[in-house]
Amino acid sequence: MTGVLEPGVIVLVKKGHYTCNKPERNDLVIYKLPSEKLVKIIKAIPGDRVELVKEEDSSNYNLVVNDWVLRNSEADPYKINQRSFNILNGYIQEYGGVVPNNAYIILGNKATGSKDSTQFGLVSINDFLGKVVKY
Repeated sequence: MTGVLEPGVIVLVKKGHYTCNKPERNDLVIYKLPSEKLVKIIKAIPGDRVELVKEEDSSNYNLVVNDWVLRNSEADPYKINQRSFNILNGYIQEYGGVVPNNAYIILGNKATGSKDSTQFGLVSINDFLGKVVKY
């Protein structure tokens, strides 16, 4: 998460924060996978309109939320490859291009991708362990 959380930065994890609070766009969250926990950024929330738009002269796609190309902290657009396109587009088509209730798109800060929604699609609020706050 370089660019968002630098090595040595102290953070607090507000465990259970989302049992009484709504996740918001750009929140840093702890997300649980079966074998590990990840810190990610919420980039799309329920009700957001989402589409994947092919980049000119490239095999990549841009992830567009509410008519804005998503970018990382260095202002680089996220580059969605064909494999990630297939994963995300399945969800986008299933829900008519709108993020459904209790679902989110979470991304790392690397424009070329990381272990995030580009690999496993929309995620559930039930898999957020807490909110990450810089100390």
